[in-house]
Amino acid sequence: MRVAHFVAVFCGSLFAAGPVLAHSPLISCFYDDETTITCEAGYSDGASAAGGVIRVVDGDERLLTEGRFSENSTFTLKKPESPVFQIIFIGDTAHEAGVFNDEIF
Repeated sequence: MRVAHFVAVFCGSLFAAGPVLAHSPLISCFYDDETTITCEAGYSDGASAAGGVIRVVDGDERLLTEGRFSENSTFTLKKPESPVFQIIFIGDTAHEAGVFNDEIF
C-alpha cells in the first residue's frame, strides 16, 4: 500500500510539474531598413533570451553568421546577400526557433 501511494504521488507530481517547467522559444525579426534586420527573442514563459545563440544560414544550411543576443534579447545584423536564408534562435539543445527570410517584414 505504501509503495502504491508513493508511486501515485510521484507520478502526480511529474504531471503537475510539466506545465510549470514548459516554455517555448520565440523569435521575431523585422527590417530596420533595406540592409539591416533586428531580431528579438525570448521564451513563452517570459524568460529572457540574453546570451542565447543566433545563427543565420542560407538555403543550403551553410552558416552565414553567428552571434549572441544582447542583454535586452535583441540582435541586429546586415541582411544576407543570399536570396533564401533562415535566422535561428538556439536557446539550448532542446529549444530552437527560426524564421525564414519571407517571414520577415
